[in-house]
Amino acid sequence: MRGEPYPTDLQIVRGLPPANTPEVLVTSTPGTEVSYSGGGYTIVEIAMQDVAGESFERVMDDWVLSVIGMQ
Repeated sequence: MRGEPYPTDLQIVRGLPPANTPEVLVTSTPGTEVSYSGGGYTIVEIAMQDVAGESFERVMDDWVLSVIGMQ
């Protein structure tokens, strides 16, 4: 909502305020079922930032968007 604080990636995966979702947990054995996981994408975002040592916005621009010609 407008004017409310925006949670960090770590707050989101840990389910801490101001996140509005529960913590991210593994609920099944990896590779046994297919299910959308917004929290899973957030973990990938954190991993990409850690590997690159850059912000997610910078990583997406350098590794994906500029490669395919998007700005």
